[in-house]
Amino acid sequence: MSHLTEYPFKVAIPLPTDAEIGPEMATYLREKGQNYKDGRMMLGAGSLGVPIIELARAVFRVEGVDPKLREFICLRICKLLGGVNPWGPNLRMLDNLNASTAEKEGIQNDGPVTGVDEETQLILQATEELTLKGAISDPALEAMRNRYSDEICRKYIAVMCWYNFFNRYLISTRVPAETDEEVIEKVGDKTMPA
Repeated sequence: MSHLTEYPFKVAIPLPTDAEIGPEMATYLREKGQNYKDGRMMLGAGSLGVPIIELARAVFRVEGVDPKLREFICLRICKLLGGVNPWGPNLRMLDNLNASTAEKEGIQNDGPVTGVDEETQLILQATEELTLKGAISDPALEAMRNRYSDEICRKYIAVMCWYNFFNRYLISTRVPAETDEEVIEKVGDKTMPA
């Protein structure tokens, strides 16, 4: 099964308007957040909004974390949790990162991930364990430590934790998907949103 395009819920928190977030934050959203719907919802959380967006921006720039793996992490968590919003922008970024059709289809499986290499399989196994069980198992963590330095392991785990927060926030507030036109306008040929 591919990903969801609509939430199965009836109640949603509306996206805040420019008037609700204020002119300064509306400008910040356009300049730093490309006016994405997720960023708009985050800015609707008051004083938490800017730090959350700055953390998101930092996650896209983590040295030593493969950008394609970063996107696989985000979308696999989105799939596991039943998210809607990240699919358009993040699949577009995967296209821009030369992800194959097999890889993009494989991360959308209801069962095990398919179509990916050994490294991606390991990272996505750790991602699934953290997402579904709250922690990475000893065997998966040991395999990560055998492949990466401890610093890089910490960075990948931080990215996994961020995308768990990110997806859970978007799902719980019901941030709608970006339209195809919005994805093209906001992502274009970039490999990170902002």
